Amino acid sequence: MSTFSQSRKTTWLAGLALAGAVLAGCSPKTEPTASAPAGDPAGANATAPAATDGRIVLISNSTSPFWQTVEKGMEDASRDLNVKVDLIRSDGSVAGQIQKLEQVSAQGDIKGAAVSVIDTGAQGIIDRLNELQKKGVNVITFDSDGPEGSRYAYIGANNVEAGRRAGEALAKLRPQGGKVVAFVGRQSAANARERIQGFKEGAGPKFTLVDVMEDETDPSKARQNVTAAIQAHPEADILLGLWSYNAPAIAEEVVRANKADKYTIVTFDAEPNTINQLQKGVIDATVIQNPYQYGYLSVKLLNALKNNNQEVVKEMVPENRIVDVPVRTVVSDPNGPIKPAPPSVITVAELKQFLDEKGLKGT
Repeated sequence: MSTFSQSRKTTWLAGLALAGAVLAGCSPKTEPTASAPAGDPAGANATAPAATDGRIVLISNSTSPFWQTVEKGMEDASRDLNVKVDLIRSDGSVAGQIQKLEQVSAQGDIKGAAVSVIDTGAQGIIDRLNELQKKGVNVITFDSDGPEGSRYAYIGANNVEAGRRAGEALAKLRPQGGKVVAFVGRQSAANARERIQGFKEGAGPKFTLVDVMEDETDPSKARQNVTAAIQAHPEADILLGLWSYNAPAIAEEVVRANKADKYTIVTFDAEPNTINQLQKGVIDATVIQNPYQYGYLSVKLLNALKNNNQEVVKEMVPENRIVDVPVRTVVSDPNGPIKPAPPSVITVAELKQFLDEKGLKGT
């Protein structure tokens, strides 16, 4: 927690209560979304036409609660566009994702696949993506990219920019600088590498990244890594969680070690327990993606590719083949060094209102 942590404990609760009271009577200024998904074109009470041939699949890189939000966006797009869609959850391992891709390749009814690539350097994964394309399956990546030749387009955050936003938040929370330990599933994943790069750029030279600890998407190991970091790096006073489940793992372990007041904590995403720890002031800030839009836009693009709807494809995909879904920073203390400035910086109360409107528990 930052140097203002102890003094903010009493003022923070009053500030959050006031923000919640104000927001209860009005809508947020903007939703944390790249663009509002289209509603049901037929109307809520209309009879849907028969689903078009060909199925679409989305393949995750883990079983994190993050994917529940992706699935909600996917399901809404499936309903709106009347297309068959399934979410296939990988177990967090390269071998596991290769197996899922092989299973997809063996199914003749699949016309489109969106993949969150676990390891951009894993040749086995890239080979399976290329094989799918050779079979006529439309392949895109989302959340975590792969090599350009292995997919038609990428949908997700600009992860360098996301990392930069986390670094800039830390620079405001700790202008004096400090030593950082980061936590992630796999450093080799494109989003992990890019977030680290952006974080260094945004934080600046006053901050030193002393260690990056990998957990291979194992939540138990993620918690063990936090405990190990507390012991192995007493000089560190900043903890950075790069993947969604790292945030609650960090917060819960430092609280259990009675070390919350020592650390400034900056994370990514907003799982339910992350939101709880933001409300308590244990996590100082988190940079959120919009996984709902990842799911929705992936289905929309793959459906357009499947149906050769070039008008929709051209509308969605820019020349660089990267569909950028903007990130936002959520702050725990609206009266702290990082001032809310919608749409780029929002409060926990605004985040919760968005989630409630979508029927979601986290993002």
